[in-house]
Amino acid sequence: MNEFSSFSPEHRSEGSAETEKAETSSKELGIKKEGNDFDAIFQRMNRAEEKPCYAGTEREGTERGELFGENKSVGENPEMTDKVRSIIKDSHEEAKEVSFSATEGKLNGRYFTDHKEAHVEMVAEKAREAGEAISAAVRDGGFKGEKDENRIAFSSKIDYAVLEGAGLSHDTGMNGKGYKIIENEKGYTAEKLNENNFDEIRQNHSLNSAIHVLENRDKYRDAGYSDEQIDKIAVECMAHSKRSSGVTDLNSKEAWSACFDRMDTAVEAYNKEHEGKEISFDRERLESSDEKMGSLASETLAIRIGDVSRDSYFGAESQSGEKVELNQSLLGRGESWQEEVGKKESVTIGENHEPMDNDFSRRAHAGEQNIRENHCISREGTVVHSVKVSDGNLVPSCTQEALREHVGELKTASDGKFLMEVQFDRPCDEESKSLYKNFERSINAELQTEKNQNIKVKIIWNQE
Repeated sequence: MNEFSSFSPEHRSEGSAETEKAETSSKELGIKKEGNDFDAIFQRMNRAEEKPCYAGTEREGTERGELFGENKSVGENPEMTDKVRSIIKDSHEEAKEVSFSATEGKLNGRYFTDHKEAHVEMVAEKAREAGEAISAAVRDGGFKGEKDENRIAFSSKIDYAVLEGAGLSHDTGMNGKGYKIIENEKGYTAEKLNENNFDEIRQNHSLNSAIHVLENRDKYRDAGYSDEQIDKIAVECMAHSKRSSGVTDLNSKEAWSACFDRMDTAVEAYNKEHEGKEISFDRERLESSDEKMGSLASETLAIRIGDVSRDSYFGAESQSGEKVELNQSLLGRGESWQEEVGKKESVTIGENHEPMDNDFSRRAHAGEQNIRENHCISREGTVVHSVKVSDGNLVPSCTQEALREHVGELKTASDGKFLMEVQFDRPCDEESKSLYKNFERSINAELQTEKNQNIKVKIIWNQE
């Protein structure tokens, strides 16, 4: 009989320590206690009354979105939040259908990790936490703030209403509608997206999320946003993807200018197709002000960190709404992720446990499902991104590949300063500990070689 992974209550950390809410300085954002700052945060998040949605518990089958709906609004205006939710609702329903219907391309849409309501609610929550940490780190001098005609300095000024709007709206482009940008010698051109090709949909979804915001400008106005805020939400939707936006360096004015060029191209294509229902995007509002661009860079970094900070669980849903399960009896453990999920039956999808026949999809689900919690605080000018791994002995190489995705987002902030700490719910045995120590050494060596000395990865062993 196959043994499919699920969380049970004993996976959860003990304790009920409280922490003060992060406010305006690193002293307030850091937890005032000896040892790791994140102990209290993790304990607070695991209090029994918060009841995370884990498969195998009394809440199995509960939608993650329902759980997030029980929490307070990310922002200060619940009415604004609810209006944004109503704007994005149809797109996420369409995105679920597209995961089944878009059968062209290498990637099976059913296998894609969830990018619907539950995910964007989480991103909005995590982005706010990251935004608070970034703001404090800038004020405390850890992020570079030199004035340079070709560089954008991170700003401590975060518009949390915009950040929430972008967090909730950033994946509406997964509905399969819109355009793709083609780069050529003269610049950029826009072509209609192939709605049957899931690869195209995924690769261009941030662009089309931005277009979705702009074509719903009146609805965002009704929610309480100004035109400048709406343009900013659209840009942050676009820029949450490094590939689609081209913004691989958040501090580069040249990169942001190219991002705006791509958006202008898509807006022009949209207007040609929708005569009488034109949309607009005013880049000058943002580009003319170093202060506004600094705020945009900080907020986009917060969205990127929030997007990769996926608190997951074994048996999590895919984009299609089907449960993805790990078959522990068929999973391996080794120095490469291929050794761990090499068998198709090791990761299954749906109620019939259909083998997942895409290697990279198996790797992604196995690694991400083993990451239970993510948090950010500021510590003396450094943004500390802490990740809790559920089981130190389960698919360590797949988990490490997932951790590399986190580092990849931090690398786009070359003028920032970061420490990524990794902890474990269930401790590593000697074999797994050796694998994680090798990972720690290798990734830090890579960061030094790539001149990303502003990032350090640290495995926390004293929590075992």
